[in-house]
Amino acid sequence: MELIAFAAIIIVVAIAASGCGKIAQKEEKSSEEVVQNTPTPVETVVEEPTPTATATPSTTPVDEYAGKTYKRTDPLRSLWKTYERTDPSLSFRYPASWGYEEKNDYSSVSELFGEGEEGVEGVKSVRFKPSDDSYVLNIFFTDKEKYPNDNVIMRTSVGAGNMESLGRNIYIGPVKVSTPMKLVLDGKVREVFYSYDPVMVKNLEMYIFLSGVKNGNIPMDIQITSEHILSSLEVK
Repeated sequence: MELIAFAAIIIVVAIAASGCGKIAQKEEKSSEEVVQNTPTPVETVVEEPTPTATATPSTTPVDEYAGKTYKRTDPLRSLWKTYERTDPSLSFRYPASWGYEEKNDYSSVSELFGEGEEGVEGVKSVRFKPSDDSYVLNIFFTDKEKYPNDNVIMRTSVGAGNMESLGRNIYIGPVKVSTPMKLVLDGKVREVFYSYDPVMVKNLEMYIFLSGVKNGNIPMDIQITSEHILSSLEVK
């Protein structure tokens, strides 16, 4: 009986030892699986950005208004002064830094047009110019209802040069002018004719040109300012 009990104990111990071995094998296998399933780190390559070439700005002057129909408005026009008269009844807006001079008959502008001393009563004019008097925007007008036979004779103070298209349309009040011209001499704009032929604005016949007192080049900013003035015209 003691022998049988001893044998039973040996069998139990053997079974237990066998179980422990299997557990150890499973744990070892599981450890190996973990090692095998761990992903291999991937090296990240950061590419340097390709330098972008910087464009060199052009030094050639560009007329942004060329070929366009543009009724000029100035965001600062609310700060401009108003020129107003009653005979004939009209008004213009002009920069506060500019001034003006009125002429009320043709004889007063005879030094420019060579019309003698008799004068033409119906032809009036106003000249707008910057504070240094270097440029003059000459505006002549006649009330054709009141003075049907009085006319302005076109004549300029610069005799030489080539007449060329201004390259853009302008407005004289509500009237679009599509044929403004410029007088060019030695590559310089000497005069700008905003109405190469007289323009009718309601009952007024108008002749307008911009000139440089010293016969130098008329810069674009002076031209554009003059066109702002012209587009502000109101005939009442």
